[in-house]
Amino acid sequence: MNVEGIIWMGVRSAAHADLDRLFGEVMGITVTKSEPGVTWFTLPGGEEIQIHDDADVDHTFFGKGPVVGFRVTDYRTAERALTASGIEWASEGDTNGALRWRHFRGPDGNIYEILGPDDAGELS
Repeated sequence: MNVEGIIWMGVRSAAHADLDRLFGEVMGITVTKSEPGVTWFTLPGGEEIQIHDDADVDHTFFGKGPVVGFRVTDYRTAERALTASGIEWASEGDTNGALRWRHFRGPDGNIYEILGPDDAGELS
């Protein structure tokens, strides 16, 4: 598995509005999209931050801490390596047509994610 960097971070929090102000107004990170209960920010290098309100039922598995997404060069190789290591998958794989991603629980109990090019056929 080849990890290229951190490409994504997500948080589910009751302090959604406060985090929006911190990241957008105080830190000056660009808001690229906003809907009720979720805000997307993009850093200059293209990395994305998503802030979800704690009422968001699609991301309850996130837990209390930030979820970090690792960009991998080969999604399928990374998924197989993680499966072989015995990790617990926290979500089904998903795609937007360009990238695939999937969340997993690390040995510390926190949720992490792999993201990579969507060029390997069907999701597992």
